[in-house]
Amino acid sequence: MKLNLSQVLECLPLGVIICDLEGNCIGRNRWAGLLFRDDHIQQGPLREVLDEPHAGPLRGVYQAARDLGFALPEKVEVPLSDGTELTVGLSASLLRDEEDRPEGVVLLLEDWSAQEALLQRTQRAAESHTLLTMAAHEIRNPLSALDGCLSLLLESQLEGRAHRLASLARKGSSRVAHLTRDLLDSARLESGAIELELKPLDICVLLTDIVDGLRVSHPEASLTLELAPDLPLIPADAQRLEGALTNLVENAIKYSPPGAPITVRAHLLAKVLEVEIQDQGRGIPAESLAHVFERFYRVPEAGVRRCAGSGIGLSVVKATIEAHGGAVDVTSTVGVGSTFSVRLKL
Repeated sequence: MKLNLSQVLECLPLGVIICDLEGNCIGRNRWAGLLFRDDHIQQGPLREVLDEPHAGPLRGVYQAARDLGFALPEKVEVPLSDGTELTVGLSASLLRDEEDRPEGVVLLLEDWSAQEALLQRTQRAAESHTLLTMAAHEIRNPLSALDGCLSLLLESQLEGRAHRLASLARKGSSRVAHLTRDLLDSARLESGAIELELKPLDICVLLTDIVDGLRVSHPEASLTLELAPDLPLIPADAQRLEGALTNLVENAIKYSPPGAPITVRAHLLAKVLEVEIQDQGRGIPAESLAHVFERFYRVPEAGVRRCAGSGIGLSVVKATIEAHGGAVDVTSTVGVGSTFSVRLKL
């Protein structure tokens, strides 16, 4: 297969404009024309080839390449005919002949719109993360005081309606405190602010404790534990891993009919230890599977009673497992059930 230089230039995913040493445009590829929404950049001086808003930055980069031999990429906003602007990365390099004598300048133009959008999303996420962390910190202290006062109140001689209202208030404050803790944990785990206390952990003992405890607190649940023999110890923060796995099993109970089978199993898979939580509950719609681990995401539940929840728990699970160097995912079929799979390093 034989390709000439012009064919290669036409295939490049960036704009190329070639100028001589007098500043005249002597060639360009198709992408350069598309980038400026101009199908024919004619030959001639740069100031005449392009409109002034376009030509100004190009002439500046051209001159820098003439003087220094190159021009590092700089961001340029190119005005478009519809009134919007296109973010372009503009750079240049001096073109030399076989005897290393200056012969022209090559201008390179790259569409930076996707990178700019990603940067803006990252900045918004960082601002949101900071706001959530500050809000959680501000809420936590008065909540602790409120919870303490309600506890003392319930220990007094309250009776009847007063006792019931105080009990409801205590449950509400506990739920907000749990939400606040989840917010802080999620933010700290994602930012790497929490240092895990990794120690050798027997996953069989951990899962047995989780299942035994949930059998007591949720007697309506039908929990089965399946543990492969001779599972090795894994490096883990026992407290945080227990919280993540308990969250997954509690979700299986919450979204399953009473008495529906829920299986918790652990086995080796290649070079990782895999824990699966399988239920025969409602299932998750296919369009929601890619979002279930996002913070505050709630699966639409049309036609069924909505379960209480903040939409934070699974994001904490994901952050916790990934902090351990592992991964978590889910497969599900509506009306059949879901399986959450956690893979941990040995």
